[in-house]
Amino acid sequence: MGFGSLICRFVQMRLRSASVPPPAESAQTLSPREAEVLDHLVKGYPYKEIAGSLGISYETVHTHIRRVYEKLEVHSRSEAMVKCLGQAQQARALTEAAARTGKGRRQ
Repeated sequence: MGFGSLICRFVQMRLRSASVPPPAESAQTLSPREAEVLDHLVKGYPYKEIAGSLGISYETVHTHIRRVYEKLEVHSRSEAMVKCLGQAQQARALTEAAARTGKGRRQ
């Protein structure tokens, strides 16, 4: 499993578990195909290569990316990457903090 896949899964989990409901459009989680497209986008693939890799048309890739941007509330590839990476770092920090707290309670 690649780093991009972990980011996509984290983004999906984050969208599902938001404590304050986001606007109606972003309240939806990423579809499996949107997550795949986002994974390729985070890895730096151009739209044409994403289309070829996933066996879909360029226009379909563009549609998936537009929907991902709406759900993440971003306007560009770089904003999507920054948001995903930032959320992944936050998740990692929370996991590490929980592990430290859990270890402290067991003693």
